[in-house]
Amino acid sequence: MARAFLTVTDLATNQIVSRVDIAISTVEDFRPVWRDFKGPWHQSRLRMARTQGVSTGARWPSYMQTAERRQYRHIKAKITGVKAARLKPLHWENGKERLLPSLYNNRHPDNVWREMPRNVTIGTRVPYARNHDKGIGASPNWRNLRRYRIPKRPLLRIGLRALSDLNESVSRHAGRVAGGLGTGVRVGVTSDAVRSMR
Repeated sequence: MARAFLTVTDLATNQIVSRVDIAISTVEDFRPVWRDFKGPWHQSRLRMARTQGVSTGARWPSYMQTAERRQYRHIKAKITGVKAARLKPLHWENGKERLLPSLYNNRHPDNVWREMPRNVTIGTRVPYARNHDKGIGASPNWRNLRRYRIPKRPLLRIGLRALSDLNESVSRHAGRVAGGLGTGVRVGVTSDAVRSMR
């Protein structure tokens, strides 16, 4: 049985954020699976952005739940022209955002999607993405303002719907392989990440 891995990696540290093991008997090249899953993955990041993380099982804290409520949200309101009460974390003006579009737009220059026969690397090249994903680092050092710790807002967590989409991609590919070989093919999607999310 050949195995492959869908691995979400923090490119800044090369640490694996999550990994899904995939197995299809008699398959050596999983790139058709990766290509089939590319659209659903980017849609899952768009859902994540629109639901403020809820779709991945990790709701992002609002500005009112963090130290951002004191100063940052007021500064952002002045920059964007949006009332402070209507602001959403990590969202800016259309056309001026960088982080979120780099995750859900596969044509964005900072989007990462690198396919290999046995793995695919998914993520973003935006340097501060890691700070938001892990909840590390401090806010910019703006004049006369107190710095605060960046709140954790997971960006690369694989939600249950994305896992289901991946399973469908694997099953479709296994069906194509079985049809081409005229034999039965065993399929599996397993990982600690999948088990822990159920």
